[in-house]
Amino acid sequence: MTSLGAGIAYLDGPRLRRSLLAAADWVDAGRDELNRINVFPVPDGDTGTNFSLTLRATAESVRPLRGAELPAVTRTMAEACVFGARGNSGMLLSHFLVGFRESLGDVSVASPLQVADAMHAGAEHVYRGLDEPVEGTIITVARDAAEAARMAATGTRDFGHFMREVLLKAQQSLSRTPELLAVLKEAGVVDAGAKGFVRLLEGIVRLIDGDPIVAVKETPAYAVPDAAAMASVAADQDYQYCTQVLVRGADLPATTQVRAALRELGGSIVVLGTGELLKVHVHTDHPSRVTEL
Repeated sequence: MTSLGAGIAYLDGPRLRRSLLAAADWVDAGRDELNRINVFPVPDGDTGTNFSLTLRATAESVRPLRGAELPAVTRTMAEACVFGARGNSGMLLSHFLVGFRESLGDVSVASPLQVADAMHAGAEHVYRGLDEPVEGTIITVARDAAEAARMAATGTRDFGHFMREVLLKAQQSLSRTPELLAVLKEAGVVDAGAKGFVRLLEGIVRLIDGDPIVAVKETPAYAVPDAAAMASVAADQDYQYCTQVLVRGADLPATTQVRAALRELGGSIVVLGTGELLKVHVHTDHPSRVTEL
């Protein structure tokens, strides 16, 4: 994997392609830790797996696009992340990437300021995709990272410096998640989905800095082992099935309508719509009723 290099003033297709591959590698390396600390919205111990597999599907979709222009890479990325989204964390990552793509549009190269605006759009897309947004999760860290991106973009044209500033703010935001969400503080962990997002940024910075990305054995920094296995589940969140449905077609209903209908069937609802694709995620006791809907 070659480095993005120093003093780079713009993002193009090949650089985004390499960034996605590097991010997927680094998230893969931390998958087990993310699973161990997964206690919200339910402690099902699969956030690392879902986040990693979603990002890996996205990265592999752009792997063949050597030399492709930025719009081709972002279009492929957006569609692949919707198809490949798994679980709550994967759906939220997909929301971010779809918003990122929509903001960049068809520009062939993007400046740090344009990337900062795209990150802001991605963070807003995540927030809008949740039925009940909760602070202290990926929505908080993505928003804080986007705000840092805008500040950094006004002071530099170097993507290396820009991404390091974004990563620093994201890491600081992650460390505060237990103060914002009681279930995290009780378990002694940070939010797993938010940490997956931080690892995505770390993978990109490691690429820029030329650091090799290997599957290293890591010790969780925050808590007791297997926090997910030790956490309890509130009765109103104790559903039997994690259910996802992907629909392709014209004239799809608004995501707000879909979320309203799903509230009758379960919780942990995330709905993502882009173009002629609609994907829903819900924890439910009645998966057949979700598919019928």
